[in-house]
Amino acid sequence: MNWYKKAQINGGKVKYSPDGNVYILGRNTRLNEGPWRISRLYQGRPAWHDNFSSYESALYAFNMIAGKEAPPDLITEEVYELV
Repeated sequence: MNWYKKAQINGGKVKYSPDGNVYILGRNTRLNEGPWRISRLYQGRPAWHDNFSSYESALYAFNMIAGKEAPPDLITEEVYELV
């Protein structure tokens, strides 16, 4: 599993979008930011993150992202059964 993906999960969830992006909802460890974050990985590399003040608001935003929730160690092709 990608080191960044593993670090960002931190007790959260992973969602794979059809366009190959991976979104991670997890606890935020950065100071001066909200306790929850959604991180986006593009081609396995960090692209951006948004921080949230509550789990509920982070979960709502996470659920609005198109894609499939799946275990963190898969690749997009495995999630969408394209192999």
